[in-house]
Amino acid sequence: MSGAAERSPVFIPVKEVLSFAPGFISLYDKYELAFEEVYYDIIKQAYLPARKGMPLNDEKPLLELIRKTVGGKVTLEGDEFHLSAGSKKLEMSLVAEGHRKLALIWQLIHNGSLFANNTLFWDEPEANLNPALMPEVAKILLMLAERGVQVFVATHDYAFLRELDFARQETPTRYFSLELTQEDGVIAHSFSRYRDIRPNKIADEFQRRYDLEVRHSLGDFS
Repeated sequence: MSGAAERSPVFIPVKEVLSFAPGFISLYDKYELAFEEVYYDIIKQAYLPARKGMPLNDEKPLLELIRKTVGGKVTLEGDEFHLSAGSKKLEMSLVAEGHRKLALIWQLIHNGSLFANNTLFWDEPEANLNPALMPEVAKILLMLAERGVQVFVATHDYAFLRELDFARQETPTRYFSLELTQEDGVIAHSFSRYRDIRPNKIADEFQRRYDLEVRHSLGDFS
């Protein structure tokens, strides 16, 4: 496999893909579907067989963490993905959507699509995710970064941002805030620490809701 193919970036869209993957590639090749090409690309990557020597020893703790979090590992039967634990198999359509997203990460690591010096783009990992899973997702992303994967995450969720901030420790991290201005269009601001982000509409909205909850708890319903 060529070096360019080995470094093919991974883009995970908002909607999970494993549950509707069967038959998708052949349909997309023949017909006009209302799906962006990123869905086609990520499903093709998910179907790739494991590379020789995969997984590497360094990746096994990460795969094990995901397996414990979702309750099994990904298996392929024909063109259908399953979540398997021992002799039990569960069709991916019956798995919680947040678990399906993490199952996709497991599959991409296991088959060698996510590896050192590659890049992961993940759009809104918090979408349809059980809030209780946010610490695990943050840890998984940081473990990928520690293994040499460059990770880009787009999020609008305060709790998820804070989980990343609390978990990152010494992992090099940059935060980008996009500001829409009338004069110059969209301006990107870059920060090395979460607390320095300006503007931070996510935090502003969280603070507004927090203040509203405090007022309600004190009997102020105005």
